[in-house]
Amino acid sequence: MTNTERLIIYPMLAVLTVAMLFDLRPSEAQKEPGEATFRRLTIVDRGGRPAVVIGVINDAPFLGFLDQNMKPRASFGLFNGNPGLRLLDRNGKTRIQLNFTEGSFGLGMFTDKEGEVAGFSVVNGRPVLGLSEEGNPRATMGLSDGGPAIALLHQNGDPGVVLGLTEKGSGLDISDRNGKMRANLAVVKGTPGMFLSDTNGKIRMGLILPPAGPSIHLDDQNGKQIWSAP
Repeated sequence: MTNTERLIIYPMLAVLTVAMLFDLRPSEAQKEPGEATFRRLTIVDRGGRPAVVIGVINDAPFLGFLDQNMKPRASFGLFNGNPGLRLLDRNGKTRIQLNFTEGSFGLGMFTDKEGEVAGFSVVNGRPVLGLSEEGNPRATMGLSDGGPAIALLHQNGDPGVVLGLTEKGSGLDISDRNGKMRANLAVVKGTPGMFLSDTNGKIRMGLILPPAGPSIHLDDQNGKQIWSAP
């Protein structure tokens, strides 16, 4: 996994509102005998308050559930032809959202300010788990083309720590707040190594341990070796 593969949780379903759901105008469509057709249907509780709404908005069907305070608490419908489910708190804020699109699906969990704090998605068969702080991605775990990877992100979204595993080996990258990799620890084809870089991301020191024995080298800022042993 490269530093640019910040797996974040992909946009969840933009959900339909339940405003203006109480108009029961019959549709002008041709009806079969015994059939009643409406664009919107509201089911009320014993107090006459809307509890369940079934309807169509912008040619998209939906099903909505309201509490005794007439606040939307759950809705299911189609958005751009794709199904989605939303669960809301007592203040009408989305807290859990699930959507399906072609080749992927996503589950998002939100704070009361609707900032996403956790999300899980599957895109093209690749699972991704993401954790966020005030809507900003801070940690991800998933599968890339090379293998599994975990990334811890700075507040600006740049990778701080990336741990990855491929068929050739495993590696740990540590980067500064400017996105420059400063340290790398890896095992490639059975050979461990450690590399330290300057603020420009250029490797200045390398230590490897091949079967023949350990070796170390120091480089200048232009990448020219200035010392090595043995």
